[in-house]
Amino acid sequence: MDNATFHGPWDCAEFVSWCVYQAYGVLFGVRPDNPQTADAYTGYWTEDALSSHATIAVSQALNTPGAILLRRPRSQGSGHAIGHIAISRGDGSTVEARGARFGVVIATGAASRPWDYGVLVPGIEYTAGAGQPYVPQAGQLMVTSPLTRGPTVIAVQRALQQRGYEPGRIDGVFGVTTEAAVYNLQAAEGVATDGVVGPETAGLLGLGWPIAVSEGDTDAFAAVEAREQTRIDALSLRLLTPGQDGEARPGNAGAPQGDVGDAEMAARADALLPGPGADEITGFERTEPRPGRFVHFAKLANDSRIYLGSETRYTDDMARRGLYQPSNRLNEIADAGRYDRNTAMGIHGRLAQIIWPTVMGESDGYFARLNSYDRAAFTFGCYQAAAHTPNENLIVLFRMLLALPSAARFFPDLTLVEDGEQVPRVHRRLPDGSVRSLETSRRVTRPNGVVETQIADFMQYLNADPTRVDDAERTTTARLLLWCRQEEARNVQVRHAIATARRKISDTMRRVGAFTGNDWREVIWVNDIRHQGRAGFQRIAQAFEGGNALERLAAIGASNYPDRIKTVRDCIRTLESEDILRGWSAADLQ
Repeated sequence: MDNATFHGPWDCAEFVSWCVYQAYGVLFGVRPDNPQTADAYTGYWTEDALSSHATIAVSQALNTPGAILLRRPRSQGSGHAIGHIAISRGDGSTVEARGARFGVVIATGAASRPWDYGVLVPGIEYTAGAGQPYVPQAGQLMVTSPLTRGPTVIAVQRALQQRGYEPGRIDGVFGVTTEAAVYNLQAAEGVATDGVVGPETAGLLGLGWPIAVSEGDTDAFAAVEAREQTRIDALSLRLLTPGQDGEARPGNAGAPQGDVGDAEMAARADALLPGPGADEITGFERTEPRPGRFVHFAKLANDSRIYLGSETRYTDDMARRGLYQPSNRLNEIADAGRYDRNTAMGIHGRLAQIIWPTVMGESDGYFARLNSYDRAAFTFGCYQAAAHTPNENLIVLFRMLLALPSAARFFPDLTLVEDGEQVPRVHRRLPDGSVRSLETSRRVTRPNGVVETQIADFMQYLNADPTRVDDAERTTTARLLLWCRQEEARNVQVRHAIATARRKISDTMRRVGAFTGNDWREVIWVNDIRHQGRAGFQRIAQAFEGGNALERLAAIGASNYPDRIKTVRDCIRTLESEDILRGWSAADLQ
């Protein structure tokens, strides 16, 4: 904020907060209260405006040069990244950061756009006129309370999905997942990122304005409404008759026992957490130990709580928010266990030592290590398996976990169903008794324009909204963390990590002839490079050209990942000193 020569790139809040600080020396809408490190956000603007009683009517702000026009984030707290903010010029136009396509612009038509508040920053003297009419344009779609529903939303959701922006269920409800998809489209197209479908965004979607609804959209919404009413009726029946087939557990259906009917299935589909028992989770808690620094816990039936993670903002191809566990809090997830390479070697052989450096680099060995803030949506475990890749990583780990006898207790709403090739696939149980695959692969266009194949349904199940910490990711985290307290779940993680390493090492041996797999140190470096994605086969092959392949392998990514390289080097030195891999050969990979 204190860099007077900064010219962007901006998001909307960064631009407005920078202008306010440059003009008046006032920090507003930022955390922390430090001009060198301050992070601006529309949620912080909302909090600061309300706490300092600085809000005014939008109509007044429209007629006040320098006043702020604010569309607040639509979820509680400051966890949602989608809002918008602009500086009023007092004549119905604004100055704002409009997106990569346009930059910082003077924009007209502010009186027709959706705003929540005008804001007068405390300590600044403003001069205003009589005010202007504020009449937002009819038909704009956005997150509202209650949520906007209808066939028009169906049309928008279908158009988003066709363009590779996953809106969640095509259900005619404009919720935070649909809003996030709109935001992604806007970011990719370089227009104002406010999560609102107005004339400009409708045009990007190939829809007219006002949006025309087809007969198919109307029929689809009517079918969704009918299914929802059936689900509500079934769930109501289940909750009203708790004695028929076991004690009702609101929010927690427990483990299924044999065949179940629609009412029981509906209750289980809405089940929040594992139980019963002392570790049954009864809810969640969010604390704020420092301004703008949120920490999340799950509350247990025994009146204790478990640490899930700390909230962080992150920007890759879009602005995201999720959970992670910083190194100074790893002791709080120690109950879920830590990788023991020597014990694992007794079960899985010497590959357990080979994966150890990568395990330490990925998670410091903690089975409950979490990342839900980047484009993978959810990454979990000692080997940090990511959710976005089809047929590998986290989805494969889930297949293995769901085959355990304890699976029904921790994920009663998930099951395995074999496909035509007899591969067990992860499915979600639906309220009507049917199941839906979470493994459908889709070509998805990311906000930066990159197209990749993802398993979007699985990602949404784990983390429904990439722009805030939602109940989906807290629920999944709590379930997995508690499950990791059981040895069988930890063993599955180790089996999955070893199988992943064996496959990647074998693939590299087939593609890189000079890599024979007979030097365990080379095997460790190749495995770590492949797992982290520091290089492909060609770059690895180049490392084997000439002498000193070990140092050439160690140099791959050294400038970008010095800590990771140091971790691997330190682990290799320990293994050398122990001489535990004496006599290693490629046969040990079998």
